[in-house]
Amino acid sequence: MFSYSLKIMKHHIPFRLSALAAFVASASPLSAAPGSLDPGFNGTGVIIRDFTGSEDLRAVAVLPDGKIIAAGTTDASGHDDILVVRYNPNGTLDTSFSTDGIEIINLLNTSNETVKAMAIQPDGKIVVVGHTDANTGVNLDMFAVRLNANGGLDTTFGFSGKYTINPTPSADDEASGVAILPDGKS
Repeated sequence: MFSYSLKIMKHHIPFRLSALAAFVASASPLSAAPGSLDPGFNGTGVIIRDFTGSEDLRAVAVLPDGKIIAAGTTDASGHDDILVVRYNPNGTLDTSFSTDGIEIINLLNTSNETVKAMAIQPDGKIVVVGHTDANTGVNLDMFAVRLNANGGLDTTFGFSGKYTINPTPSADDEASGVAILPDGKS
């Protein structure tokens, strides 16, 4: 089993994922000196969370209200599914997001997904992209999912909030980034 460590520091959030670290400027005022752990976040400035499987979180964003969203994958169901979690500024899971702060998205019952990037739209909707073996089980296809700000799938996007793209059927297709356009579309 793997776990991840989320450390909150003033002005930066280092998010450790095995050997991967992402730094995001914080939009919320934190109580620690620059570069030090913020004891207002989980009492220690650190969260280690295990979701009962192997997790690989690859994207993190800080919302204007200071809440933190992280996205990646979990194999808690026996295959890699999309994992999106939201924390309150104090480090507790935000239970107003998907009822328990955690949303797990399965494209198909036996498919494996890998999250590569995430972006937040101006209306608070969350767009997550990556690749999946959902359509063929052999070649990788790109996927995009969109969640409402409350953590539920946005059923107005794609097919009930999920969309797979297969521009070259005989080759791997992988989405490695996502951007929100000025009109709010991704």
